[in-house]
Amino acid sequence: MLKIWYGEGTGTLEERQDIKLNEWIQLVRPTEEELERVAAATGVPEDVLEMVMDPKASPRIERRQGVVMMVVHVPFEREEVDYYEDSRFVTVPLGIVHAKDQIITVSHEDLEDLWEPFHSTLATEYGTFMKTRFTLLLLRQVAENYEDILDQVDLLLRRLERQLQKAQRNREIYALLHIEKTAVQYATSLRQMVTLLRRIQTGRYIKLYTDDNAHLSETAIELQQAYEAADLYATNTANILDAYANVVQNNLNHILKYLTFFSLLVAVPTTVATIYGMNVPLPYQEEPWAFSALATLSLVIAAVMAGILRWRKLI
Repeated sequence: MLKIWYGEGTGTLEERQDIKLNEWIQLVRPTEEELERVAAATGVPEDVLEMVMDPKASPRIERRQGVVMMVVHVPFEREEVDYYEDSRFVTVPLGIVHAKDQIITVSHEDLEDLWEPFHSTLATEYGTFMKTRFTLLLLRQVAENYEDILDQVDLLLRRLERQLQKAQRNREIYALLHIEKTAVQYATSLRQMVTLLRRIQTGRYIKLYTDDNAHLSETAIELQQAYEAADLYATNTANILDAYANVVQNNLNHILKYLTFFSLLVAVPTTVATIYGMNVPLPYQEEPWAFSALATLSLVIAAVMAGILRWRKLI
């Protein structure tokens, strides 16, 4: 999908059909024909556009073949994925290319939550010709999206904690493992994006204007806060998993202890019944009170064993 936007900071964006100067070119899952068209109209080499679309690309900024290219990781929720089966919250690479007269964004996913503010609340803060301002606003919005999704992760983590107190199933453990994987992935991506922003602050890659200083400071704060939150959730999830493993082990020890205790108690009457069940002459077997006496003796022995174990604090 190829969309071409033009705006002058008045609060609205105009969608155009032809690629001209000072426009925002938005590529989502672009076809080969769309990549060729954008490359021909902007002068950006096609291999640069393909490079920023690499699903394994890490956040970075560099200058290649006369253009500045950036890759950032955007948080993304896969709604079709169950929490217990796989990681529902992932990151999606987003490429940002500063051409001579246009700014280009490239992604494999339709990031509606990210782009919606650029057509509404943020549309008065930038024009499509303001490539630096657009980039800083985009990085700030990405950081805010991280914070929003991390709030969802926190709610899910609390719910799983409550479920773990009542359940001994593996599915909750898998869900926690997926959350830990998400938090670690987010923390890693955000740490790399903080480094990317510091490189932008040097002014070596894109030109910084005085009016953009406030946006640069806000973006730095948002990214740092999002990174710290993701790192905290990763640590908390790991601690919960360790604590739960200890609880499960402790519960298992209690179960084995009580099973052993009851096995010992049952062993006494079982032994007596086995002896008097043999087809050989035994003392008092003809007496009418033999069964009652043996049953009473078994119960007394079992009670004495239980008392000794209780006294030794083994049960």
